[in-house]
Amino acid sequence: MKSKMFGGFDKLTSRDETPSPKSSLNIILDTEEEILKKYTQDKRINDFDKLQNDLYLSILEDIREKIKDVTYTSETLQMYIDARENPFSDEGKIRGMYSGALLEILCKRSQDPISIDGKGKKWNYLFFHTKHLQNLSIRNFTGGHILSCIGSYKGSAKNISVKEIYGFRTLSCAGSVSGSVENLCCEFLQGDEILYHAGNEKGTLSNASLKFIKGDSILLGGAIDQGKIYNLYVENIEGRRNLAAMGREKGCIENVTVLNNKGHFFLSRLGESGTAKNIKVIKSEGNFLLSQEYQNNENGRLENVYVADSISDYLLQNVGRKKSVARNVILSNVEGSWILTESADKGMLENVIVIDSKGSHMLANSVTQSNYLPMPEKENNLRRIIIANGETDKLLECSGEKTIHPYFFGKAVTDVVTHNVTGFAIFDSATIENHNQAETFSKDKKIIFDTILRLVKEMKNMTITEQSEAHKKIEALHEELYT
Repeated sequence: MKSKMFGGFDKLTSRDETPSPKSSLNIILDTEEEILKKYTQDKRINDFDKLQNDLYLSILEDIREKIKDVTYTSETLQMYIDARENPFSDEGKIRGMYSGALLEILCKRSQDPISIDGKGKKWNYLFFHTKHLQNLSIRNFTGGHILSCIGSYKGSAKNISVKEIYGFRTLSCAGSVSGSVENLCCEFLQGDEILYHAGNEKGTLSNASLKFIKGDSILLGGAIDQGKIYNLYVENIEGRRNLAAMGREKGCIENVTVLNNKGHFFLSRLGESGTAKNIKVIKSEGNFLLSQEYQNNENGRLENVYVADSISDYLLQNVGRKKSVARNVILSNVEGSWILTESADKGMLENVIVIDSKGSHMLANSVTQSNYLPMPEKENNLRRIIIANGETDKLLECSGEKTIHPYFFGKAVTDVVTHNVTGFAIFDSATIENHNQAETFSKDKKIIFDTILRLVKEMKNMTITEQSEAHKKIEALHEELYT
């Protein structure tokens, strides 16, 4: 029998359990739900320009306030990614911006490396529009627009590694609109329009490496509208129109090295109405390599180009046209049908060297325009050409033509040197001033000529910086050869 004195003891010892505090992950998941409800219907989500960036900033400030007292780490962010698959939809864009804001806040709190492994998960818009980030490594995802617009709109992204991603528009518009991306490494990616329009509108992409990538339009339209790309290394990429139309509209491309590329229109329209210099292409295949579309290439500048061990029809076609300038172009062991043809119409092409190469049409139809009115004397310049140890039909055919056809007008090709060149219709219908065969040079001139050829052969194993210096030496020797 229980004592009355202790009759209430059971009630006193039976207490309600105190609820445990929410984990950081649960808070992040709950906050995501609030953000989706608030912003999914926001009309700014369908804008592809400044308004979408403004939406991201609104989400970022909202989240920063909501989780200001929440401590989370790279591991927490990984668990959040693991807990979701993101669809390709307006809701997916908001979730992508939410993930980007989480990343940006974490990067601001700590400089520690962040590593995210998708384990093959489909996550569209991952880290969409993240403005400021650094020391990020992501791998093994599928989905569209992963890392799109990072570092844009006066943002910055540094030390980014992206590997094993399958999806379109990865890193598209990165570093655009006065933003920057620095130290970017991409390996084993597959999908179209990777890095599409990166570095646009006064943006910058620098120290970027692209290796083992398959897809069309990779880096298409990069650095246009006063954008910049510096120090780009490309190895083993495959697809059409890759690295095409870069540096247009007062953009700047500088220091590009390419190995083992396959695909048509590669590096085509480079520097149209802008600047491109120090370009090195080795062991690449595909038509229209480094070709221009002369309708739109006004006031462009293409300088210090070296192409070796490559195969391309329409190689460097139409360069130096319409007030554009192409200088210091060197080809070594290349093959193709139309090499440097239709160049320097109303523009300039100078200091060209082609050695150990084969082409059915080489420098044909250059400094010549079909028109009813003659061109001004100050326009149309093709000068300082060396062709050595090659086979070509129709070398300089119809170049500098003034009289053969009543509607062809041009300025003469000047300062041409040939050595051991065989082929059909060489110089046919061409107007050439100061043509020399290297076999007739004096001893001093022969030393200069041999030095040029030696430097050209050595350039294949030079770094892009060493190549730039070699171009300067060859340019000086080239001029001395005709003094």
